Amino acid sequence: MSLDATLSPPPNGFSEIWHAQVLAMADELINARIFGAEDWAQSLGAALQAAEAREDPDTEDTYFNCALTALEGLCRDKGGLSPDALSMRKSAWERAYSTTAHGEPVVLPNDEFTQTER
Repeated sequence: MSLDATLSPPPNGFSEIWHAQVLAMADELINARIFGAEDWAQSLGAALQAAEAREDPDTEDTYFNCALTALEGLCRDKGGLSPDALSMRKSAWERAYSTTAHGEPVVLPNDEFTQTER
């Protein structure tokens, strides 16, 4: 199966909002000139090729994970986000997610981490 036919975004939109949000975040960072569209295309393409080489299933989750990997890598490489800061941010979101009632929006609290990040 060729790369063009596999690991592509779903034709009718995404079933989970976060699947679309990772692409929206990439678009915002391109518009803010944190990285370029060519950087995004190369990074996402590399992540998709790696997934295909691992024989990951052709699913929305695989595409999302590739997009997230590409976005995190570009934020680290072009946006100056350190691996420690990324890890801390993920932990803060996990804490926020696990303490949010079902059906309520997840909000990252203005905690010590977010204040020292600025």
